[in-house]
Amino acid sequence: MNVTLVRIFFLIVMWWICSVIAEPFFLVAGFVSVWLTWQIAVRMKLLQDASLFHKPLQLILYVGWLIKEITLSTISVARIIWQVKPRITPCLFEVETKLKDDLALSLYGNSITLTPGTACVNIVGKKIQVHALVKANAADIKSGRMEKEIAKVVA
Repeated sequence: MNVTLVRIFFLIVMWWICSVIAEPFFLVAGFVSVWLTWQIAVRMKLLQDASLFHKPLQLILYVGWLIKEITLSTISVARIIWQVKPRITPCLFEVETKLKDDLALSLYGNSITLTPGTACVNIVGKKIQVHALVKANAADIKSGRMEKEIAKVVA
């Protein structure tokens, strides 16, 4: 089977899982948006070397791991917010990464931002500047666990 069709099918399935709308208009709109995005990526030559589709099982495992981390972080931030006197210790710090390509750096920065309590502020070279709501979140990022999980997908 054509690899491009498998990739497009995977994107459509992911779109549908995220939207969970099964009405005909939205299914067609989702298909068209995925197809247009794919065409733009091909014309911009974004899909030549770097692709998350080299290891689809690792990508699925990473998304599951990321959802778990987002859930745990959401609970942690909710506990902090609901305290009478919230104990927040905001900090801004930099993390040096071993990830090499732009796709991996982008995935890393976006994953940090998706996790409640942390936000990727800037990426310069191999350094990612992160804002954390509490220092414990900073320790989690500095531990390198997320970077290792991303490396499994893009390496």
